[in-house]
Amino acid sequence: MLKFTVSVSWRVLTYFIDNEDITHFPDALQMKANNALSKWRDFLFDRSPQPAQFEQHMIPYGRLKSFNYPNMPSNINRYILRTVDIDAVRVGEKNGFVYSKMGRIVLIGFIDMLPHQWKGTKLHVESGVLGSKHYSLPAEFGEYFVNRARSVSKINDSISPNQKRKIEETYKKDIGRAIKSETFKAMDHDVKMFGKKAFKKED
Repeated sequence: MLKFTVSVSWRVLTYFIDNEDITHFPDALQMKANNALSKWRDFLFDRSPQPAQFEQHMIPYGRLKSFNYPNMPSNINRYILRTVDIDAVRVGEKNGFVYSKMGRIVLIGFIDMLPHQWKGTKLHVESGVLGSKHYSLPAEFGEYFVNRARSVSKINDSISPNQKRKIEETYKKDIGRAIKSETFKAMDHDVKMFGKKAFKKED
């Protein structure tokens, strides 16, 4: 599992560096990002027994049934359950991580983070159990996660009317299959929490 997560973080960070998308990182953090790439590469090719301080953390998510967070985006379950997302994240002036979301699983590759703020999420070299009952994450990460859901909602808002019509036609071709899909189930979860707010006016 650790080899897999390191390979994902390595690919995502390589993508952002190759496309010059970490220019928002201070120079020192950009150097650490390159160090992380080097260490992850050594680990993947068995030149190092572990990824050292460039840890990998996994957070499995399930359906959100209730919340007390103000201004929760009305697509939160669709984001949690269905969205694929990547990012290279700067935290202040000194810290950063690689964010890889694959459906219900979120992978965090440390570039430079405070490990004591993350409990129950670290992947180890030799053994471990997936699915801890107790997680402790930095409060800033929760804010970041919700903002990612909010940004995806804005991107969906920008879909052209023509593209929306094509999506609607695809659903109508096999409505029975559409209703059984995981995407429909995720939408249903949002509707149960937010009612009509889960839809846009034109939907």
